[in-house]
Amino acid sequence: MNNRGLRTTEQWIDLIANSELPAITSTAKMLDKFSNDDKSSLPKLSEAILHDQGLSTCLLKVANNTQHFSINKVTTVSRATVVLGIQTVKNICLTAKLVSSLLATKTLDINVYEKLTQLMANSFYAGMLAKRMVPNYSEDVQEEVYLAAMLYRIGESAFWSAGGDVA
Repeated sequence: MNNRGLRTTEQWIDLIANSELPAITSTAKMLDKFSNDDKSSLPKLSEAILHDQGLSTCLLKVANNTQHFSINKVTTVSRATVVLGIQTVKNICLTAKLVSSLLATKTLDINVYEKLTQLMANSFYAGMLAKRMVPNYSEDVQEEVYLAAMLYRIGESAFWSAGGDVA
């Protein structure tokens, strides 16, 4: 479908639904299969991440950037999942897929790209702030608050990503 011919809401919905965002859905479904029990799920999660070179690289970068107390470099995905914990690994995977999916459109105008990166930066910042507002709640509640704030403007981001310069 040519973006220039978009006139109706239904056409925009079809365009966005058929864009790169299904990758986020499949990643979320894959991550949801793993329980929040570190002992039983970490090896399976590590194995699933190994099939995605981009996720593996991202996870190793984060694990090595958070190593404040140890001088040992994290060189394997399985070690990174142990160091970071299952919840953090799930969040990293979802965030990495979200960013790569939204920026994957080859026809993004520089102005649209800048708008999109600003929207994503604001979303991640909102998520971090929201999580800091509930420090006395359980990790599950903190994660839900983080994701809710971060994904609040996902529709707008998808619109800019899929619509390109027409948006």
